[in-house]
Amino acid sequence: MAFVDMECAVNFMRKRWWLLLGTGALVIVGATAYVLAFANPCLGCSMPSMPIVRVSAVSCSGSQATCTLTLRNDGTADATTTTNCSLTFEGSTHAATLSIATIRSVGSATVTCAASSGTAPPGSKMNGWFTTTNGAIYEFSGTAQ
Repeated sequence: MAFVDMECAVNFMRKRWWLLLGTGALVIVGATAYVLAFANPCLGCSMPSMPIVRVSAVSCSGSQATCTLTLRNDGTADATTTTNCSLTFEGSTHAATLSIATIRSVGSATVTCAASSGTAPPGSKMNGWFTTTNGAIYEFSGTAQ
């Protein structure tokens, strides 16, 4: 009789162990689901559209103090250049004007940054920058031809 009671007690303990283990697993799965579904406010949100512009080619003319830039936009939104640009050559920075262009999403455009004065001898380094309407500043460099 004592043997039967002991066997019942062991079976009861095994069942209780599995019940505790199963309940613990459910709590962990439920907490994980809650965190993934509700605690992350952007789960399922789309990322904002934004341009990702880079200068893919530069060609400079020293006699005209200009640089022609090919711009590539690998982003998900269009970008538009402003007229703000600057050219530095022969140790001097010159005010310059950039042609305005819209660089379409996953597209390219060509613009020209032209200094208001000066010439650069062939082979001299020409550095510059320009801006887009979203406030981004892009730098470029080329060699005067």
